[in-house]
Amino acid sequence: MLNTLSKDSIMATLIQQYGKLTLEDNAMCSSNNLFQDLVTIVIRQQLSNKIALTICQRVETLLNGEIFPVKILAVSDIELKKTGLSSNKINYIKNIAYAIQNGSLKLEEMHKYSEPEVRLTLTKIKGIGQWSTDMFLIFCLRFPNIFSFGDAGLIKAVQNLYGKNKMLSKEQIYAISEKWKPFRSYACLYLWKSLET
Repeated sequence: MLNTLSKDSIMATLIQQYGKLTLEDNAMCSSNNLFQDLVTIVIRQQLSNKIALTICQRVETLLNGEIFPVKILAVSDIELKKTGLSSNKINYIKNIAYAIQNGSLKLEEMHKYSEPEVRLTLTKIKGIGQWSTDMFLIFCLRFPNIFSFGDAGLIKAVQNLYGKNKMLSKEQIYAISEKWKPFRSYACLYLWKSLET
């Protein structure tokens, strides 16, 4: 993986700077509970890491650490709102819980799915778009070749590192990402890391 990414001189510099990064070392999907991980991803939509972490901790406290569909559905929207969740996100999380309960979403089987099958299944649920699906594919299912074009941080990192003081088009960013195949998910890790420094 590192040999492939190192063929790109900029990526090679990032690898030298940050060492080996792995898809397992991420707080977004760190439980052994795919429902909880998907809830975490929904909470993190369009929020800073700090605010999202605070809300996640409050939700976990509210549910006594048992983040399961039946528990989410048993809690009132008023209680969930006290954690900092918006009305929309409460609806999105409950949509996921309902989908699991009615059998239309079988998270435990997702490891057997192809990337298009995962996308088709998840984006049927209101509140789960391309970004959330990308994060689930990268961090929860650990697909090695995902680049999230909807992630503002990734686009910013590519602009910073490859733009040379000019804005890159979506087509140019896509062409750059092609160089990282079949390990674009790992390239994402280095790009995100570059934003921390």
